[in-house]
Amino acid sequence: MIGRLRGTVAAKGPDGLRLDEVVKARDHGVSTEFLSEFKQLGFPQPSLADLANLRDHGVTPEFIRGLRSAGYDQASLDDAVRLRDRGVTPEFIKDLAAQGYRKLPVSALLRLRNHGVSAGFIADLAGIMNWASAPREDGYGSNGSDERDMAQAYYERVGYPYWKR
Repeated sequence: MIGRLRGTVAAKGPDGLRLDEVVKARDHGVSTEFLSEFKQLGFPQPSLADLANLRDHGVTPEFIRGLRSAGYDQASLDDAVRLRDRGVTPEFIKDLAAQGYRKLPVSALLRLRNHGVSAGFIADLAGIMNWASAPREDGYGSNGSDERDMAQAYYERVGYPYWKR
């Protein structure tokens, strides 16, 4: 019986996939539409392992399109998985860009996220004001004087001002 199953697993269907590959694709929620969308995004032949990995980590074609709209059109599939795993969203990238941090390397985005740095923290640290009487176009601003004080105290406590000496 086991020998017969082994032969069945190795058999290929009309799409060129072995039975075990079809089962793996199904287990990971990889559909032909999912594969087709990634091909349309310029990933001509992602492997089944890559597609399963993307699906397992929540990387969708929409996420890739979001990264591209945020200026990361050359992000690899591995980059997309790392960004998604660490919570780096297209919105986070766009928020940083609005603060003046554009085209940061993927490693810098990951580092910022690992340390809990948000666009709000940057606004507090930089003292960016968004007055009701003269609002900023991008809508960013400090969260208040207490938050500005706490951001500055944290910045000094961890020694950032002294690192570049």
